[in-house]
Amino acid sequence: MAITVFHDLLALMVESDASDVHIKPGVPSVFRLGNGLTDTSFIPDADTMTIFISQVANQEQIQEYKKNGDLDLSLYEDGIGRFRVNIHRQRGTDSVNMRWVKNTVRSFE
Repeated sequence: MAITVFHDLLALMVESDASDVHIKPGVPSVFRLGNGLTDTSFIPDADTMTIFISQVANQEQIQEYKKNGDLDLSLYEDGIGRFRVNIHRQRGTDSVNMRWVKNTVRSFE
């Protein structure tokens, strides 16, 4: 179980019923809502990204990320829910994409 530096952003994501969040340093984080993208007011810096990675990945995973520039893992954020996480290097900076894994399965309708 974890509470990360993105806790409030993830809470807002779930509250907004967004499926994904895209996080890059220096620009507003973006929610995927339906078929569109919506900017948030959260703008992380490079240090925040580094802190997040250290909160969710163990040393072996961090070494894998440093070697390959890409890491997939899962996260349970306390009081919010489960997320699939992709951490990747994009244009020389750490970026994170997260998908909310809902507890209920939606119908095809």
